[in-house]
Amino acid sequence: MVFIGNFEKFPWGLGCYAPVGYTFGMKIYTRKITLFVFLFLITLAAQAKIVVISDIDDTVKQTNSMSAGGAVVHFLKNKSFEHLATIYNEIKTYHEAQGETVEFHYVSAGLDFMFNQEKFVKKSHLPEGKTYLRKFLNVSTFTFKYKKLTEILTPMLESGEPLTIYFFGDNSAHDPDVYYQIKLDLLSGTGSNVTPLIFIRDVATTATFTLSDKPALAGKNAFDIHYFLTEKNLLKEESLNFLSQSVAQQIAQAQKKSQLLPEYTYTTLTKRIRKKNKCWQKSNLLDALKCRKSAKKESKKILDSYLAQ
Repeated sequence: MVFIGNFEKFPWGLGCYAPVGYTFGMKIYTRKITLFVFLFLITLAAQAKIVVISDIDDTVKQTNSMSAGGAVVHFLKNKSFEHLATIYNEIKTYHEAQGETVEFHYVSAGLDFMFNQEKFVKKSHLPEGKTYLRKFLNVSTFTFKYKKLTEILTPMLESGEPLTIYFFGDNSAHDPDVYYQIKLDLLSGTGSNVTPLIFIRDVATTATFTLSDKPALAGKNAFDIHYFLTEKNLLKEESLNFLSQSVAQQIAQAQKKSQLLPEYTYTTLTKRIRKKNKCWQKSNLLDALKCRKSAKKESKKILDSYLAQ
């Protein structure tokens, strides 16, 4: 061994020294421990906590909230958007494979005595997570969701750990407003430590089809809100580029079988076209009926053409 004064210089040591008496075996052991600690700290720094915030009605459950009568019928059916459930499970699987912690929170403004949300989550094969429902109607949808999301996210933000938040909702009511306000109030100023991703199902059809010369909002808009008409749109999202080929194939098959888009979406768009064409203002019943029939044909043509892309 080579000694310099009372210390031995490690050959790998960038100027590091060890007390006299270190053996070669001890040096190797120390080197391994140092490397292990270094890699462990690097791994911790790279890992982020993943939080998925999801609405239920018209986001993962086919509800037809755009129609009061239709909502009652679909409320009783409890049919899910099964391919979004598949995407949720892939989000969970992918991030857990990276060694990251994944949490799911299902926040709905539905009344808790009318809907068994835990049962629906399990039946629809959604990832297990905490569920939240309103207890009283005297609290508005916006207020309930904003307060609940604040309660969920504030402790995580205060911990200072890296955080990626997936927000999933729909535009039948207030989800875009709630999520964007949360982003402004809670997440602004958090820097690169927090990554918010907002995805909104376009059940109103207004983001995908403006029925005017105005550009559509589908995709990422000026407020960093990503709108999707069907799960096929989500396959194009850069932040979801880890979704597997298997998921893409399932979605493609569902589209071929016309299973991606609920039939009530056609009705929603038809009503918008009737309103734009002012069918109710026609001078006689025959013209009004023709207008309504024409709106239905136009709706089918627009949606079928879009889905064929």
